[in-house]
Amino acid sequence: MWSPWRLLPLVPLVMFLASTPALGTVLVIRVATIRPVSKRPVLDVLGEVRSLASLTLTAPVTGLLQGPLPPAGDIRRGERIVRIVPPGLAAQLRAAHAQVTYALLEYRRSRRLFRDGVIARETLERRRLLLSEDRASLRSLEAEEQETVLTAPFSGMIRYRVTSGAVVGAGTVIARLQGRGRPWIHALLPPADLRRIRDGTVVAIQRGRWRGHGIVQSQGTSARPLGLVPIIVRIAPESPLLPGEWVTLRIPLEIRTPNLYQVPQFAVVMRGGQAFVWVIRRGRAQRVRVRIVYRARGMAEIQGPLRIGAKVITKGVTRLRPGTRVSVRP
Repeated sequence: MWSPWRLLPLVPLVMFLASTPALGTVLVIRVATIRPVSKRPVLDVLGEVRSLASLTLTAPVTGLLQGPLPPAGDIRRGERIVRIVPPGLAAQLRAAHAQVTYALLEYRRSRRLFRDGVIARETLERRRLLLSEDRASLRSLEAEEQETVLTAPFSGMIRYRVTSGAVVGAGTVIARLQGRGRPWIHALLPPADLRRIRDGTVVAIQRGRWRGHGIVQSQGTSARPLGLVPIIVRIAPESPLLPGEWVTLRIPLEIRTPNLYQVPQFAVVMRGGQAFVWVIRRGRAQRVRVRIVYRARGMAEIQGPLRIGAKVITKGVTRLRPGTRVSVRP
């Protein structure tokens, strides 16, 4: 007995044939010209400036962070960072100042009495000794107060671990200061890109409007844990870059594959794990299998049986079949 349900498997085929033009149909397409890879491709990647001149600033005493803190970022040598006020230090300083003032008045009074012959020399010397001891105690407290002020020992980039007004204990990390001593740039690259970079390659560096250069010094060998491999770019110590800043590296890649061609990425079609492009030969579309070598900035570098100056189809590739007649849209 015949049933219409037997036709269901034919529905996808009918829809495919309806959407695919016949060989006699002319498709209007857009094309691009196959060009040679005339210059080395460039890889853009972000890198972080680092330096050996780094210092961790810790709290020398327990106390309150007295702000305001300088903004995170650039800081000059000798600039005040923060002051830590220990509990009771201000009261001790006031009491020490008052004690020195009182001891000085007593010494001056004793000196007048000694000149008048009222007191003995031993009493005057005792008053002088007490004044010296009170002054020494005050200087000790003032020195302790100076030690609670943290200043930048060198110019660099500062990043804080605490906020102003916080109570910290002795040894608590306040900030991290990185300077310009022997700087370098650290970046992470996929292993496929790293294979096309050589040590000694000159790298263009960009940070805002500033432009500079560096040299690839070494490459890592392990891709753990992020699947990326580190690369080190050496820069001049006198460069204005500060540790902690992020810069853009433009790294020229080495061309190791001969007969490379450059086409727009839209021209490359992936199907079944294979890559191919559609070229125009005698007004008809022909499929050519290729191998993708590199992709960047909307362009693809491919290798295959192509020729420079030929046309590849960039729009309408999903409706093509081998031998389809095409017409180039101007």
